[in-house]
Amino acid sequence: MDPIISVGTGLAVLGSKDILVKVLGPTADYVGDELRGIVEKCNINLDQIFIKAKNKLGDQLEKDGAVSPRVLKSVIDEGRFCEDELTAEYYGGVLASSKTKNGRDDRGVCYMELIKCLSVYQLRSHYLCYFLFKKNGKANTNIGTAIERENNTIFIPFKTFTKSMEFSESEEHGIILAHVIAGLVTKGLLGSSYSYGTQSHLKRTYNDCPEEGGIILEPTVLGAELFLWAEGINTIEASAFLTSEFRLPKPIIPISDKGTLMIKK
Repeated sequence: MDPIISVGTGLAVLGSKDILVKVLGPTADYVGDELRGIVEKCNINLDQIFIKAKNKLGDQLEKDGAVSPRVLKSVIDEGRFCEDELTAEYYGGVLASSKTKNGRDDRGVCYMELIKCLSVYQLRSHYLCYFLFKKNGKANTNIGTAIERENNTIFIPFKTFTKSMEFSESEEHGIILAHVIAGLVTKGLLGSSYSYGTQSHLKRTYNDCPEEGGIILEPTVLGAELFLWAEGINTIEASAFLTSEFRLPKPIIPISDKGTLMIKK
């Protein structure tokens, strides 16, 4: 029996050699041996990632191309233990973005390593922030420049953040927020100029701060780039994130679409 079929019985993508080859190209040859001994739960997790990659490829699914074996290895290593829906979206997006004509493009390895280093809280916050950066940012500005990144600083109310994070009663919001900001800034996914707290605290730096507490954040090129790759897009430069080249998709997590551009004193 074909090893791809044998490890994927009952699975939407791993159980279909035809679809798998369309996603990966010739690199699909690696999958049979790699997955042969993986337990069924891991197969299910990986299958979800491949389904998301297939959906993100859209019309590109039928075009010739290949995924770098290095990227595939990263997806398999990390994806088989991934049970978080949004993390699976990111893995699926990187996998889709990695399909190129000659299969040489292995930039996805870098993004997989970056995702690997983020907690589920940090990754969800990254998605929320860049969704709102795109939603509320100044259209057709180039965030590849420092001045435009500063000009696209946004305010996110605490209640918007809390809603999108979908916290349980046992999760400490304040501690998690500090963890999120520190991690995303350290990884270069948010700018080093940030603030969060009560409205009176934020007004020390921003005159026009809304009448509520929240978070003020600045985008980065790397942060925008990761968001684009998570959407399965590798053909748009991150500097063009706020241009019409990239249209914002429907949100994957609950987002109230509330954000406000901020101007420093």
